[in-house]
Amino acid sequence: MISAHTLSAIKAATDLQALAAEYVVVKKSGAQYLCLCPFHNDREPSCRIYREHYYCFSCQSTGSAVDWVMHHEKIRFSEAIRFLADRAGISLDEKPLTRKALAYAVDEAQFCAWWWRRQTDIVATSVQDALSEDDEEWLGCLERITGWMRALPAAEKFSVFRERRTEAERKQWREELACEETLKDWLFGLFDSHWRAGLGHACGRQKAC
Repeated sequence: MISAHTLSAIKAATDLQALAAEYVVVKKSGAQYLCLCPFHNDREPSCRIYREHYYCFSCQSTGSAVDWVMHHEKIRFSEAIRFLADRAGISLDEKPLTRKALAYAVDEAQFCAWWWRRQTDIVATSVQDALSEDDEEWLGCLERITGWMRALPAAEKFSVFRERRTEAERKQWREELACEETLKDWLFGLFDSHWRAGLGHACGRQKAC
């Protein structure tokens, strides 16, 4: 039986937004990640992907990364847990993970997801550069290549990633993360200042009344 500690480690190491992108086209709209819902015949992207869960505003389907994997891989709960553990590089031998080991597993899983997204972008750019702009076949070629990349087993993806990743890529990834965090802090500060200003204005009106 898998311990609660191991389940928590797997959950922490799994970014559902990156996982979903391995199965469907996930589009970023502002701060949201949307895709065509795989649980019903969706014509417009109505499934919102969060880091730890998904929710469809059309059919109300919701669940975690485990539910997502169970649906797409047609496997049972225990198999989905092992699938995600292998993807994150977490052993299921039930040996307690230290905080350092858990932090490393989470870090590597997130770096791996970023690395594969970058490889897909590089392939897309290479295909477009190789073919003329009016070549109607490039789109189908690109879809076949990226589809093959998405279909690679998680364990194989992680193996390729560990073999080919570079420290320069890790540095670039961390720089992008730092930029995202700076932007989040700025947006939060902006929201907080507007909220406080609105609250102060409302309180002032109440006192005046």
